[in-house]
Amino acid sequence: MTHLSRQFSITAAAPEDCHEIYRLMADTAASVQKKDWFFPDSLEFIRTHIKDRGMILKACPVPSEADTSSLRADRLAAFLLIRFPGPTEDNLGTYLHLSEKELLKVAHMETVAVASGFTGNGLQRKLLIEGEKAAAAMGLRHFMATVHPENHYSLSNFQRLGYKKIAEALKYGGLRRWVLEKSI
Repeated sequence: MTHLSRQFSITAAAPEDCHEIYRLMADTAASVQKKDWFFPDSLEFIRTHIKDRGMILKACPVPSEADTSSLRADRLAAFLLIRFPGPTEDNLGTYLHLSEKELLKVAHMETVAVASGFTGNGLQRKLLIEGEKAAAAMGLRHFMATVHPENHYSLSNFQRLGYKKIAEALKYGGLRRWVLEKSI
C-alpha cells in the first residue's frame, strides 16, 4: 500500500535507530532492479556516522486522526545519512580542488533510502533540504553527493535543489557515478 500525501516528521536519528536504518538500507539494496544504483553500507558504518563522523535524519509518518491504518508514528519511512569526511582521501571536495581548510567544510549527502510504500511523497527532497540546513548550521558549506548516471529520479531531485554535475567517476569498488556539488 502506498501512503501518498502524508505528513512526516523529520528528526535526527539516535543510536537506537541504527538497526532499523540498516534494515531499510538492506531492503532497499535487495529491492532495486539495477543493483549498481544503490551501494549499501554496513551496520558499523551507520553506527559511526549517526553521531561521530556525520548525522542521520529520519522521516517518520505522522498519523492523522482519520488514519485507521496500522501506521506507527515511529515507523521509519526514509532516512538520509550525511557524512562529514574531514581530511580523508575520499573527500569528494577534492573534485573542487578545495584548500585543506575548505575540505573540512564538506558534507557528503551519502545515502538516502525510502521504504516501500512511502515512495512518491518527496521524502528524498525533503530529507536533503533538512540535511543541508543542519549541515549549514554546523558551518559546512560544500554539499557533495554521488548518483548513478542512469538514476534519473535521484539525479533530478538533486539538480532541482541546485546540485551540479562536476565529474563522472568510478566509486564504491568500480561503480559509475556522477559526482555532484552544491556550495553555499
